[in-house]
Amino acid sequence: MTASQRRLDDELFVTAWLFEEGKHADFFRRFSETVVGDDFVLEPRDVGLQRRLFEVELAGDMRRLLQDASPAAQARAFTTYCLLLESLLAETGHRVLEDALRSRSLLPGLQEGLVLVNRDESRHVAYGLHVLRRLTSVDPRVAGVVQQRVDELAPLVAGVADAVMLHYEKRPFGVSYAMREPIQRLLAQLHRLAPTAL
Repeated sequence: MTASQRRLDDELFVTAWLFEEGKHADFFRRFSETVVGDDFVLEPRDVGLQRRLFEVELAGDMRRLLQDASPAAQARAFTTYCLLLESLLAETGHRVLEDALRSRSLLPGLQEGLVLVNRDESRHVAYGLHVLRRLTSVDPRVAGVVQQRVDELAPLVAGVADAVMLHYEKRPFGVSYAMREPIQRLLAQLHRLAPTAL
């Protein structure tokens, strides 16, 4: 979506989306400050993977939109943000933590917050899929851009998750962790997006 397109439905959704992301950041910041405290620092095994994903890949896709608002460039950005970061990484991580806490009746406030965050994230992912369907209907070649971006970044996303989760010899809360299932779910979503083009 570009400013010149003036799609009111998109403008309204993105406005709410920004507000919700701000709420999520505030929720996790307050939990970290008031419950976790300054003594605990989680450092993934490979910070370089995290930097590459967020500071190079995501930031690059977003900056590119300032110069190129073509369907392909939009699809690349939506795939990176909505499908890979929000769906594959964030939503999966939140659900793993939520399930671990619920099964042990721990931190009910954090559990409730995760339910609300995941509700928002599911809506963001659904919106991303909606836009990708729309872009694919305008230009069927967009489906190839989506698939290529997933192929490029899924291993990096899995590496970022592994760098955190495999940091521990004994998993916190005994969490069960595997990225294979979320990746398979994402691939199934992509085939529903444009089954003949992928």
